[in-house]
Amino acid sequence: MGRLKVDDNIDDFRRKNAIVMQGAVEDMSKDIKMLAQTRVPFKSGDLQKSADIEKKEGYRHQVWFNEEYAAVQERGQRLTGIGAPTRMFKNYTTAGTHKKFLSKAAGKVASESLNYFKKAAQLAKV
Repeated sequence: MGRLKVDDNIDDFRRKNAIVMQGAVEDMSKDIKMLAQTRVPFKSGDLQKSADIEKKEGYRHQVWFNEEYAAVQERGQRLTGIGAPTRMFKNYTTAGTHKKFLSKAAGKVASESLNYFKKAAQLAKV
């Protein structure tokens, strides 16, 4: 009677899968940063230059802008206090820049996430 031998490559698969996941998420975070920097309201350039990426636990990355007024520019309004009306921004100093520069960049990249994973898988030859 014949013998059956099964090779278990699950550990190799897990290792390659982790490489693919990490590569895809890193590429996505870099593209979010780059796209957001092109859309950030620009006056002196301090906000645009303050963009950074922080690697978090697991596959998480955080793209952020390190200026105290970054959140105000992202929202497109200044909160003036409890019960007081907010001040909405209507005009930006540079054409093509706008509020929600970071969340719109993240949404655009996220909508193309499958392409990032396919590309990372091809590079890792999974």
